Amino acid sequence: MSWEIEYKKKLRTPEEALRCVQSGMRVYIHPGCAEPETLVDALIRRAPFVQDVEIVHMMTMGRADYVAPEMASHFRHNAVFIGGNVREAMRLVKASHAAAATGTRIDLQSSVATSLIGMVLAFFAGLVALRWLSSWLEEGRWYLFGIYCVVASGVVFYLYHIGI
Repeated sequence: MSWEIEYKKKLRTPEEALRCVQSGMRVYIHPGCAEPETLVDALIRRAPFVQDVEIVHMMTMGRADYVAPEMASHFRHNAVFIGGNVREAMRLVKASHAAAATGTRIDLQSSVATSLIGMVLAFFAGLVALRWLSSWLEEGRWYLFGIYCVVASGVVFYLYHIGI
């Protein structure tokens, strides 16, 4: 039998391929540009048939309908890096869980203020990176990049620790 015939026998539609996903399973989505968007769309269409499916990825770049509030009972999101396509949903989920646990209301004004402080700090960190780091890396002084990363991490940790 030729490989073409074997190959054609194994072809499946996205819906057929994802029928094997059952409640409670873990599904890995490949990161970045290699994200299988057709399969992610089919997984979303499978939502009514599954509960508590954990979505794991490094950082997706495509559509992430699995983090929508109406998908909460169907999919749990678990990421190494939270990209822009899921960041707001994850922040709101975290805030709503914290508020529910403590019985407090969500303070959107302080969330906006914290976000603005983060944007300003990220802007200045970007300026530093453009000015210093690029010249350091071009000159082969990679260790300075490591020092920059450690110092930046320390600043972020300190700000988090003091509650900013």
